Amino acid sequence: MLRKLICILISASVLMGLCGCTLLSRVEADGENEAPRTKFVAESLHVPAPVETEGNGEEGTSSEVETDGENAVVIEYPQIKEDDPMYEDVSLMVTGLTPVFSYFAFKGEDMDLSDLSAEDFWLLMAMIAADVNGDNKDADGSVSLQKDVLSDYAATFFGSLFFASGLPDWKGTTSASSDPRSQVISLSAMGVDGYHGKLAGFEASPDEEGYYDLYLEIYKSVIEGAQTGSDAGDNLIWKIVLEPWNDDSEHAFAFKMKSFSREENEVLQAGSESADSTSAD
Repeated sequence: MLRKLICILISASVLMGLCGCTLLSRVEADGENEAPRTKFVAESLHVPAPVETEGNGEEGTSSEVETDGENAVVIEYPQIKEDDPMYEDVSLMVTGLTPVFSYFAFKGEDMDLSDLSAEDFWLLMAMIAADVNGDNKDADGSVSLQKDVLSDYAATFFGSLFFASGLPDWKGTTSASSDPRSQVISLSAMGVDGYHGKLAGFEASPDEEGYYDLYLEIYKSVIEGAQTGSDAGDNLIWKIVLEPWNDDSEHAFAFKMKSFSREENEVLQAGSESADSTSAD
């Protein structure tokens, strides 16, 4: 009887061991064969934080140093002073213009602002809205503006397109959304990572009375530890002609963009001719 009991206990122990091994192997096998789980998350481009820069040159001018072989070429632009009554209006224009030309620098080419697709229009509009209204974002990070405000923005920066056909349809675009019954459009808060803008120069236009020439410099952030960074030769400058509003309406900006052209960069494009002016109105 005792011998039978011992045999039964031994058999039970062996059986439990086999079950345990089988269960463990199954878990390991399932872990090896299970496909990794992936989740797609749509992320907007981040709005860059403001970067403090020190101006060059004497007071009242802005200097950009470029190299032409062994000789240094200094380009000086007339500069508006901070105590000038127009300084605030000019600074707001720079804020609105920076995302457009940062996107040009990111793409490596200028866009025809008079012939934009709905997707491109609302992408640029979302970037402008994010920079101009950075302190008034919604809980989800978007910027919601009345259609009449967006119409004013469009007339300021995309005049030729807007006055020809109004605001493009936002349906089907990834940067804008709205309730059809609402007069409010929500724009994804977008920006171009690593690109920043600053005022390089400002002066009254010698060509048309009441117009102004604004020089906008777009530069890249220098990333600590990176092999390559930004230097004076990498920066891009656009000459932007500002047209005053000749109506009795109130506008968010004191001017509208009439045209723009890229200033010659003698480091990257030595000997080439200046870029043709591109109309924005």
